[in-house]
Amino acid sequence: MRMILILILIFSFVMSVVPDQYSIREYKMLNTNTNEGLSSNVIIDIEYLNNSVFLSTSNGLGYALYDAPNFIFYNFQDDDLPDGGNPAMVVKNNIIAVSGSETVSHAGQNHPAGTGISYSIDGGVSWNYMEQSVDEIPIYWSCSNFNTTENLFYSDESLCEAECLDCDGSPGSCSKIYDYVSWGGQDEIAHLSVTVPINNISYDIEIHGDYIYASNWAGGLRRFNYTLDSPEWEIVPLPMDNQSELLCGEIELESYQINPVGDCESDFDNHKAFSVFGIEDTLWVGTAGGINKGIIDGNCINWEHLNSYENGFFDDWVIGFENQILDNGLNRIWALTWDKESQGSIGVPSFSDNGGADWQFPNQLLEMEVKSYNISFNSDYIYLSTNQGLYLSNDSEFWEKFDNPIDYLNQQILSDIVYDAEIINNRLWVGTSDGVAVSSNLIDANWMIYRFWENNSTFDVYPNPFMIDQYNFINGDGHVRFVYPGQSLEATIDIFDFSMDLVASIKDPAIINQQIEFIWNGRNVYNEKVENGVYFCRLNHNGDYKWAKLAVIRN
Repeated sequence: MRMILILILIFSFVMSVVPDQYSIREYKMLNTNTNEGLSSNVIIDIEYLNNSVFLSTSNGLGYALYDAPNFIFYNFQDDDLPDGGNPAMVVKNNIIAVSGSETVSHAGQNHPAGTGISYSIDGGVSWNYMEQSVDEIPIYWSCSNFNTTENLFYSDESLCEAECLDCDGSPGSCSKIYDYVSWGGQDEIAHLSVTVPINNISYDIEIHGDYIYASNWAGGLRRFNYTLDSPEWEIVPLPMDNQSELLCGEIELESYQINPVGDCESDFDNHKAFSVFGIEDTLWVGTAGGINKGIIDGNCINWEHLNSYENGFFDDWVIGFENQILDNGLNRIWALTWDKESQGSIGVPSFSDNGGADWQFPNQLLEMEVKSYNISFNSDYIYLSTNQGLYLSNDSEFWEKFDNPIDYLNQQILSDIVYDAEIINNRLWVGTSDGVAVSSNLIDANWMIYRFWENNSTFDVYPNPFMIDQYNFINGDGHVRFVYPGQSLEATIDIFDFSMDLVASIKDPAIINQQIEFIWNGRNVYNEKVENGVYFCRLNHNGDYKWAKLAVIRN
């Protein structure tokens, strides 16, 4: 299951700590351009191939190999992998594909931007890179906001502006539009040009047949044939919002356009693609406007467009799919459906046992107002990854929540959020925003926790600045870690405000990776969240004092 990290349409790069002091075991490396350790503690997606566990993170791709009694982790440093984080990853047969994303500044604001897709056909030994799919600057002009259902294109900008009206009837503005694309034997299918990677980010990818598909939000649904020596991106048309189907060779060219941006008549939500999943001859695509069930017809696809009102799934923003094989051998398709009105603050999974004609969703999860990120299965249980933690069910109706992982070293995951959970070789792998947890017990977890940071020679604190309402958030509190390379559990930390008044004292550290680790929840001696400001933190380690400054930021 590919994880699509979409937080109010922004792929957030959460504070991560990059390891750089690790030895490399060359005999275990898939690729010579690797370092030991993961490059981020934000684990988005987990997949398995050829005895390797692949992990996509907010700062690049990694993998793990078993070296009893622990796992050894590596991160790729390959120029043929996309820059930034990896919002999507898929593994099928011996093929791996991963998408890239970064935050860019434009017109004084930060925006998510796609950095391309890389794929390996040899299990991760070597990689091929495809730039993010963008369109050429086109030659035709059209109103930036159509106020008619007709497609009016102009070869001259002045002529366009003379006739262009905005949605409210006032003079509009003209912009270039891609001239035409071809699909299913038809030419001259109108397509709004997407010429930059901003908001054109591959939130999900799929390997199906000879193609790798990418759902790109503002870039819509696209694909390329990975079996070719020089593959090229191809635009895949989806039904418009008001269409229940879109059939090969039967597109009404006068009224149809591909336009994820929208116009006066429609938001074109069904062209804002967020998820894609293939099984047998069917391709499932989730958008901001519902579910699209596509039946492969050669190089074309015949689409049926489903909506929540008529078909019964939770809501029309669909960020992921997965297939569960039931005891009777039949397929149950799951869709991760988010509430559009709340901008995705609630998202429960919906499922169909009859190929998408009818859907159900668990009322218990709706009442708990969970936000689902991923779903996976073994023969007995369903594992649901959410913003409130990991949930377990054996019947899809009643769900029980796992406790937050704590291992035998008293190391704990400081995050309510679980992005992905997978059963691999009879172990439960859980990816969070604060590291990865692995258990050999699939329902009553016995955890080993893996986190990655530089080995420090001084007293250090992270994340810094500490966004108290966002970072390491669990049980209503954010948390910050203090690390010192010592072994004495008698050490203490005192925290002072800018006036040097005592705010909090921290005792009872743990020894993690041969370092002392303290955890503070950002509350003072009166159990109140501290205010914005700079705080001075003093470590007392057997009479040896060390100081560090910490900036605290509240929403």
